[in-house]
Parts: sequence; C-alpha cells; structure tokens
Amino acid sequence: MIIYICLMAVMAYLAFRWGKETKTGTCHMMKEYTEKKETAEQVGNLLQFVGKCACASGGLMAVCFFWRMLAGDFPRVLAAVSILFYSLGFIRAMLILQKIQKEERGQN
Repeated sequence: MIIYICLMAVMAYLAFRWGKETKTGTCHMMKEYTEKKETAEQVGNLLQFVGKCACASGGLMAVCFFWRMLAGDFPRVLAAVSILFYSLGFIRAMLILQKIQKEERGQN
C-alpha cells in the first residue's frame, strides 16, 4: 500500500506540473500539444484531471492504510474503490485524448 500511495503522489505531482506547463506552452514532455493554444489548454486540463484522480486515489489508499493500522482489519472495498477510481479517470482521460488526436489529424 505504501508503494501505491507514493506512486500516486508522484503521478499527481507530475500530472499537475505537466498540465500547468502544457497550458503555458513550455512543457518539454508534451511539445506536440503545445503548438496550438486550444489544444494545449485541453491537454493541460486532462493532465490536471489525471492528477486529481491520482491524488484522490492515493488519499483513499492512505485512509485504507491508517484504517488497517488502527482497526486491524483491511477495508477491501475502499481499496478496490481507490484503484478503480484512478483507473476509470485515467481511461476517461485517454479516450478524450484520443478524440483530440483524431480532431488534430482531421484538421491537418
């Protein structure tokens, strides 16, 4: 659980940072999306959405961790919801990104 919590913290940090940089057009990781202002804004918002999902998922897993430490039992449902929350948020963001890429190809 500790590894998952740390991984989500790193994911949230990177997603928020890259989302902010993509919106301003200075992100070296997302150069292909920073050329047009509208696309950069959309992709930046998507990255920040993934960051929010990672933050919430890591927070829920931290609750599971402390619950286990204090109560002695493992809240399996809450842990599953935590993982499912991030997974669904990531899948949603990737589907929207795929739509943005198709629109970009259609305009070129």
